[in-house]
Amino acid sequence: QVSLPKEVYKEIFKRIGLGDHKDVLSILVRKVITNLKVWADNALVVKETLLMFATMVQGPAGSSASRMLLDLEVTKGLLMNHNGEHVAFLAYPVNAKQRTTYYLTLMQLLASNPEDPDASGAFESFLHPILNSMAYLNSMSN
Repeated sequence: QVSLPKEVYKEIFKRIGLGDHKDVLSILVRKVITNLKVWADNALVVKETLLMFATMVQGPAGSSASRMLLDLEVTKGLLMNHNGEHVAFLAYPVNAKQRTTYYLTLMQLLASNPEDPDASGAFESFLHPILNSMAYLNSMSN
């Protein structure tokens, strides 16, 4: 696999009016979120979308793709609003197998920059919707 220099990508993005690499990453993450909402009942679209998202997060060996993704406002929003209330595909039983890929990818994203002083706060924020759901379920059993 041949990798082009960063300058080549920047020039391509500039010429087609997409902005810099962070703007392009934002567009891609917004597309992931849109697919997981709009195409939530289509298991193939959900699976392929999550595969693409996981590939973006993992990036090539030694790349800083996940750190760049973590800096984007759209990604921060997803990490804070990752449950079924905000991401419709989670509500469809046909997508049950894809939940693992989804949450694994989000956790890889969160763990991509452990030396970041805000990392523990981001993890706590990520857990907040899960803890709220658990508290609600606990209150229902009482």
